[in-house]
Amino acid sequence: MTYSYMQASDIIGRDTDKENIIKLLMNDGKISVIPIVGIGGLGKTALAKLIYNDDRVKRLFEVKMWVCVSEDFDIKILTEKIIKSTTNGMRLEIENLSNLEMEQLTKVLQKTIGEKKYLLVLDDVWNNDPMKWNQLKELLYMGGNGSKILVTTRSNQVASIVGSVPAYELLGLSHDESMALFTKFAFTKGQEKRYPNLLKIGDGIVKKCKGVPLAVKTLASLLVSKTDEDYWNSIRDNELWKLEQGENGILHALKLSYEQLPSDLKRCLGYCSFYPKDYMYNDVELVQVWMAHGLVRSMNENEELEDAGLHYLKELASKCFFQDFEENYGFINCKMHDLVHDLALSLTQNEYLIVTSSTRQIPKNVRHLLFPDNASLPQDLSTILQGLDHARTIVFMSKERDLNSKLMLDVNLSRFQYLRMLDLGHLKLDVPLERIGTLKHLRFFRLHGNSKIIKAPDSICKLQNLQALLLCQGFEELPTNIKSFISLRFLLMTTKEERSLNNGIGCLKSLRILFIIKCENLKYLCEDMQGLSKLRKLVIANCKSLICLPPSIKYLSSLKTLTIGGCENIDLDMVDEEDFNQLSLQNLALVKLPKLVNFPYWLLQGSKYTLQNLHLEDCSNIEELPACLKNIVSLQQLKIENCSALGERCEREKGEDWSKIAHIPQVIVDGCNIQSSLDSDD
Repeated sequence: MTYSYMQASDIIGRDTDKENIIKLLMNDGKISVIPIVGIGGLGKTALAKLIYNDDRVKRLFEVKMWVCVSEDFDIKILTEKIIKSTTNGMRLEIENLSNLEMEQLTKVLQKTIGEKKYLLVLDDVWNNDPMKWNQLKELLYMGGNGSKILVTTRSNQVASIVGSVPAYELLGLSHDESMALFTKFAFTKGQEKRYPNLLKIGDGIVKKCKGVPLAVKTLASLLVSKTDEDYWNSIRDNELWKLEQGENGILHALKLSYEQLPSDLKRCLGYCSFYPKDYMYNDVELVQVWMAHGLVRSMNENEELEDAGLHYLKELASKCFFQDFEENYGFINCKMHDLVHDLALSLTQNEYLIVTSSTRQIPKNVRHLLFPDNASLPQDLSTILQGLDHARTIVFMSKERDLNSKLMLDVNLSRFQYLRMLDLGHLKLDVPLERIGTLKHLRFFRLHGNSKIIKAPDSICKLQNLQALLLCQGFEELPTNIKSFISLRFLLMTTKEERSLNNGIGCLKSLRILFIIKCENLKYLCEDMQGLSKLRKLVIANCKSLICLPPSIKYLSSLKTLTIGGCENIDLDMVDEEDFNQLSLQNLALVKLPKLVNFPYWLLQGSKYTLQNLHLEDCSNIEELPACLKNIVSLQQLKIENCSALGERCEREKGEDWSKIAHIPQVIVDGCNIQSSLDSDD
């Protein structure tokens, strides 16, 4: 599964803006705040990322931080995010940070930044309260001379409040720039020359976009691979363009693209609007949520639902409905543009409701409830919830430790007999779960992120329709009868046990995806892995005590993706490395494995014709690539990052390992595609 990550080359017409802002960043002197202001869809965030990743900027600042602010301008939460976004902050326990008081957080921030010259990007700021901004500004007035804060915002008022220099106003693209962008996304390379009539119609479409890149890309992505002139004309002449236009026509462009989606994709996109703006989705969870609500359908009997769901997500991403893709230990994270969120929410208001203190009555047709924070919960919540027995989704986003929520959950959860999804992962409460077994229709149950729950009651094993279970970090032991989850397809587990996995996990015949995350005491995995005959994705991450993998892993004949990362004591050598031919991987990632010296050849033994992607990162002691790589004809991408010995060995035409990898179309070493010069010679 691959996604279209935005490259710097996808951004057109912003070179001058980029250079102008970099000049502002190079000014020495006291800390200054530089706002970038412009309407939605102009590419403020994309421009900020171009600047943030520029080599000159990397050299200029000792510390770089990126924080998405959005509509929630909570000083404590922002401080946590700022700390986490630093290199040092990434090593801190997230749970530990959220438990600190503001005074303690301030000290951590001061220690993290110190006297270093820093760049902080505050993306998508909406707060126009000067008092709140001054609070944050006082907090950030640390670091070395020349430190800079770059703020992106749609609001001129916000820009005037935060800026210590005049705001940099981002304008729309010129028509020529817009046409260049449109051509890049609507046609394959050189195709526009074969379809001059389409290019002429495209010119008319671009004029309606009024220089807004998001509108241009959205409509171009809608038209890609379509050569029917009537269809192109129908987009150019659509009745929507005749309506009054807000934000320079961007919503009309988005709605046009939305209306062309199949009904299944519309429902999936609508469900995503249920979450707050700038919410970071991950592909595995999102697909499981869609599946829990019956929104995903296979094209044929051989297609797995997970594959169908990932295809849905890829389709929506290709139409610019999702953006900001990034990979993290087997998850692909992404976000919705806030204008896409506005559109999707406006089209799905009847079934979805965010419950706040102003909520007096909930319409009977509401099926999906989100509680953003405890402070905004209505006093008579139990009364308001009466009559909503047919609710399908309950999500709590609050991070507060509010006993009223605990009481409310205990009293009300069992009434929702038709609940398909329950998300308690954002709460910081030891939620009573004794009645959880009564929710017979529950498909998706998330506790991950809630460190206060240390054990699940035995009744949880009555949830025989459960498809996705995400357990939490504080679990002292796994449910005793875990093999009862006969429908379980996705399990994310953490545990404090040393040997916890011989309790029936090998009996989960329906399991497709297994994440074993942050099991800090775990030394051994279960020996009966051969029972996981349908397992397709296995991720083992941040299990610092894990010593080895069980030999039974060789029986995972359906396994396509294996990621092992952050396991500092794991030894991947096998006593018997023969007979691993059943293991035929498509994707293999080995990350942050300091004990890895010799590449585990046995992992590739059965993958000669299947392996497509190999990723090695932060394996500082690995000595060389295996000779068998030159025989893996299916390999499309080799990515190596921060593996000191391999950089020189992979040098094109010269390195000792070059002959092993010369046939691979894409070889990326420390961010540089060493095959790119070969491509340009063709």
